[in-house]
Amino acid sequence: MPERRCRWAPAWTSTIRMIRMILMILMILMIQLALMPLSAQGQSHKAWSTDDPEPRETEPVDQDHAELTSLLQLCVVQTPGSGPPRVDYQRLARHRSELQAYLAGLGALDPAQFADWKPNRRLALLINAYNAFTLELILDHYPVASIRDIPEAWTNPRWLLVGETVSLDHIENEMIRKKFKEPRIHAALVCAANGCPPLYDEAFTAEKLSAQLDYQCRRFVRDEDLNRLQRSDETLRISQIFEWFADDFAPRWGKTPLPAGDTGTVFQRSIVGFFAEYMRPPDRSHLRQRPVRIVFREYDWGLNEVR
Repeated sequence: MPERRCRWAPAWTSTIRMIRMILMILMILMIQLALMPLSAQGQSHKAWSTDDPEPRETEPVDQDHAELTSLLQLCVVQTPGSGPPRVDYQRLARHRSELQAYLAGLGALDPAQFADWKPNRRLALLINAYNAFTLELILDHYPVASIRDIPEAWTNPRWLLVGETVSLDHIENEMIRKKFKEPRIHAALVCAANGCPPLYDEAFTAEKLSAQLDYQCRRFVRDEDLNRLQRSDETLRISQIFEWFADDFAPRWGKTPLPAGDTGTVFQRSIVGFFAEYMRPPDRSHLRQRPVRIVFREYDWGLNEVR
């Protein structure tokens, strides 16, 4: 019996030690679980639960671009009389952190998520991005007389957009013009010059995009500092934007009928068609009935700031 007791005692002791060790590990795990924040526990549950609904899409940029609209309504100022709106860059500078927060959201947007958006939503964001990056560029160099005084203003790839570092030229020509074939964007993209269309005091959104672009086209062609139908010599004096981007207007307006006796080019038909759609009714009727000569006005590169 003594020998038997001596043979089994060590095994029994080892088993007790193992049980104690297991219990201790379980106690440590239970303590860690109890100390885990409730939010983390909830996230862990959502990761595997099949009973929960699909998780909501996380978007760095609000679909309505409300942050940008708030900034635009602060800094886009109607000038006295009938002049076009101007930008109050000094006021915008006091809210620069808000502008930069919006820009950070543009950069954080996931490329795969962006690719899944409907075309109007993607185009609205790209127009907003171009205009917002341009505002930030001016603030970086303010006071400045013209955007042309800024080295590589359009070609420097310094802007983070949908996970890619791009230039203003890339946004306009590669991401917008090449992919969307939408000529009305030329009334919406604003390069901070007096010769540009007036900056809209509201961000572009998917739901309202077509109406917003039409509105900007009307403002642009009806601004007589930029475009004017001069009846005294039957001349349509227009912005050089229509010279630089003439090909963009041809697919939509290149077959516009011209007044009797006027055998014009595709370019002339495009211009007459575009202006006849957006000018004031009296000018619209005149343009459709009388041949006109098209002349480009010298572009004003001065900064579009409040004077």
